[in-house]
Amino acid sequence: AKDRPLRARSDTSVKVDFALIDTSNSFQFYSFEPNGQWQVKQQAVSQVVKKKSKNKVKTQAIIEYQKYLNKTSRPDTTSFDARFDSQDYVYLYRKDNLKKSKDSLYDIVSSNYHAVKGFFKIKYVKLTKEKEIVFSIAPVKNASYFMPRYISYITNKKYIYKGELDKEAFRRAFNRKEIFWDLRILSQGEVLSLRLKTNAKYFELLCQVAFQDGEGKYFASGKSTRSLSELIDKGIGRCAKKFNRDPRPHDASGSRYSKFNYNEIDPRKDDYWLAAFRLVEPYKTKDEKKLNFEEWKAYVQTFYSVGEFQRDNDLNTALVKSGMGISNIDAYIHSGAIEEMMVKYDGVEPDSIFQQFNVIMYKSINTSYACVQQDTKALRGFVLKGKPNYIIRFSMNGIMQVTRPSELESFRTEGKISIPYEEQYDVKGLTSTQISSLILDGQN
Repeated sequence: AKDRPLRARSDTSVKVDFALIDTSNSFQFYSFEPNGQWQVKQQAVSQVVKKKSKNKVKTQAIIEYQKYLNKTSRPDTTSFDARFDSQDYVYLYRKDNLKKSKDSLYDIVSSNYHAVKGFFKIKYVKLTKEKEIVFSIAPVKNASYFMPRYISYITNKKYIYKGELDKEAFRRAFNRKEIFWDLRILSQGEVLSLRLKTNAKYFELLCQVAFQDGEGKYFASGKSTRSLSELIDKGIGRCAKKFNRDPRPHDASGSRYSKFNYNEIDPRKDDYWLAAFRLVEPYKTKDEKKLNFEEWKAYVQTFYSVGEFQRDNDLNTALVKSGMGISNIDAYIHSGAIEEMMVKYDGVEPDSIFQQFNVIMYKSINTSYACVQQDTKALRGFVLKGKPNYIIRFSMNGIMQVTRPSELESFRTEGKISIPYEEQYDVKGLTSTQISSLILDGQN
């Protein structure tokens, strides 16, 4: 009846069909107007935007990229020639891996002892009547065992100097305190042009192989000099080829990135992500290869889940870029050099600590060791004996706590370290340099 509310019958049920979830624009709301016409009021169903899948399938390039960033043992990829050009190295050894021990250097990578001062030195012999400087190249005492073969070719021979220095200037420049680690040939011919490297600088030396006749007079041999030059050059080439094809990141056989030019990458100097971006080029799809570096980083972020915030904020990468991270280790740690330690944070539930990134950093050898859950109450880690240790805790919400060597001893008892829990540093959005500064001196 007119003006009476409409009700459903008590003995029936009403089925309501809601608007369809559809991406088309074919469904509309209409009203019947007094003029007898139907008028469109609004669209019944808005365009539906499909949400991105939380389980986005990673491409092979993404997988390799993330493997590289999270690799737990990456060798130093600096090439043979790049090591000669860098003062971070003596011969092929990184200086920060060489430990002085009395009259020797201990290389913690190869576990070998090496001569402190290098492989060879130059000894002035005499000035001839013709005003030519005669000198010899002699191996350093006890260095012969470790000396590369191409360097041994130039030792125990006499030479006539062909440069512009006079006797006094020559003796000052090539005095017996200058001990050399390596050499390269600048040009080949009847005059030997060498570039020599000490622990601190480079020298250039022009000379010819010299012999003595029956009367003791020295004379230069262009033919012998050319032969020696070719012999050294081939020796350097063989050594470089063998060194550069040693196993590289990810693959023990060395074949995975065998075609990559490692002269272009030094993970300790180049942008860490850029190194990974270049290395995974062979794995990229056609569309991925179109992306520049900045576009690639944004693209990779779409594959990260909330649980990967740690990698986004990247404390570990900050340590790696500063030469202090797990991923940057290129040195062996012998069992006798470390001591097992239980680490506990006081004033907080242990379960919350176990879900965080916990690490003990060994600054003296530029690496870190992860702490893992030992039982329901403590973490298990290792400290480096007699060296400064930093204990770092990094929470999933971007808060970092650092326990430095200066305060560590006060928290330490036999086999245990109990640290007061503290919300110390908010490092969300900080650069690796800023995070590293916080760790080392508490300032960013």
